[in-house]
Amino acid sequence: MTCRIGAAERRWRWAGGALHVVHWGEETALFHEPSASTHLLDTDSSLVVTCLQAASGPTDTAQLWRLAFGDEPQDGDCQALDESLEALSRIGLVTAEES
Repeated sequence: MTCRIGAAERRWRWAGGALHVVHWGEETALFHEPSASTHLLDTDSSLVVTCLQAASGPTDTAQLWRLAFGDEPQDGDCQALDESLEALSRIGLVTAEES
């Protein structure tokens, strides 16, 4: 595994609330009730959100990669996933906590 584990590694979780999902090919429309916002996500981002909803607790990036994509993260995968998670955090769908 190539994800760096640091002392202040973030652990991600679903932000909570009802989420209504409609799939259109490779895009997914999400209506998040708590924020009364609609978002259009690609397939991978939608999968990440779904995995965080199903997770029993906060999840680190490497663990989330394995849950979502079924294999070990390769070079750059964790960084790319962290960037996606940051974007999902800015729109209120996921939250991060330092471990």
